[in-house]
Amino acid sequence: MIFLFALPFPVLVALYLGWRAGRRDPQGFREFWTHAAAALAWGFAVIFLWHCLWITSLIPAPWQETALSGAIWTVGTGAVWVPILMIFYVITALKIQRME
Repeated sequence: MIFLFALPFPVLVALYLGWRAGRRDPQGFREFWTHAAAALAWGFAVIFLWHCLWITSLIPAPWQETALSGAIWTVGTGAVWVPILMIFYVITALKIQRME
C-alpha cells in the first residue's frame, strides 16, 4: 500500500514547503531566491528519502540500486512537485504581502 503514496506524498510536501517559504515574506529578489533554494533543497532531500523508503519496501535491493532508483523517481516526479512548490510559494508570499 505504501507505493500508492509515490506521487501524493511529494505533492503534499511541495505544498507544505511552498507555504512555509511563502510565510517568510521575502522582500527582495535575493531573499526570494534564497528561500526558494532552501525549500527546493528540503524538498529534494525529503522526497528522495521517501522514494528510497517505498522502493525498499517493494523490492529489497542493495543500497546502491535503491539510491539510484530513488534519485530517478525524485527527478521524474520533480516535473510535478517542483512547479507546485514554486507556485504555492509565490501565491503564499503574495497573500502575506497583501495582509500587511
